[in-house]
Amino acid sequence: MLLGYYSDLMRSEESSSYIDEDGKWGEIRNENINIAFHFGKKRFAKSVVYKLVFQISNTNKCKAKLEKRGFRTSKIFSSGKIEFFEISDPDGNIIQFSNRK
Repeated sequence: MLLGYYSDLMRSEESSSYIDEDGKWGEIRNENINIAFHFGKKRFAKSVVYKLVFQISNTNKCKAKLEKRGFRTSKIFSSGKIEFFEISDPDGNIIQFSNRK
């Protein structure tokens, strides 16, 4: 399960991980990162079930840094106050970077 994988990836003694009983929301937290697992639609690959969402302060700056490192990113979507863009991991899971607080 992704929750266990990303908990191991963060390697943080302080992290607290949980997933709701209905399996539609989960989080991994430590002092620097909060990873949310949100049940989403299967849009890009048949195996996609969860979307990982990272809170960031500047979407343009984060997008530029990821592209410089070789990641393929989507365009930046905006609803006025909230901006976000997405990438996908090698398994096709969607990872979203959003300025939502």
